[in-house]
Amino acid sequence: MGTQSKVEMGLLYKNMFNNAAPNNRDNSGRFSGLFFLGLFMAVGLSIGGFFISKTICDSKVALNTAVVKGLAERRVLADKANWYIEFNIYGKESNEIPTLSKKAENIQNNIVALLRNYGF
Repeated sequence: MGTQSKVEMGLLYKNMFNNAAPNNRDNSGRFSGLFFLGLFMAVGLSIGGFFISKTICDSKVALNTAVVKGLAERRVLADKANWYIEFNIYGKESNEIPTLSKKAENIQNNIVALLRNYGF
């Protein structure tokens, strides 16, 4: 490599880097383009998120409502109800487990008997 080729290579690298990072005059147009691109993307994402959340909310509301035609109202007897009954029994030692199990069975039988007594 001669001196001339090294100088040419230096100029070539200089031109490459100057083209990769333009001076301040060219940045104003690029900045405004990127600004509007970001602005439109943010607005678009916001509007899309709004419509998605509105759709999800409307679908949940639709599951909890029933549409009835007409103005008549009447009472309807329910044929199904879910009741959750919970009870706890505590002990201090592991050798109490058989007696605690018997107590739990007694309580469960009392609850079932009470519900049957009231027609459930």
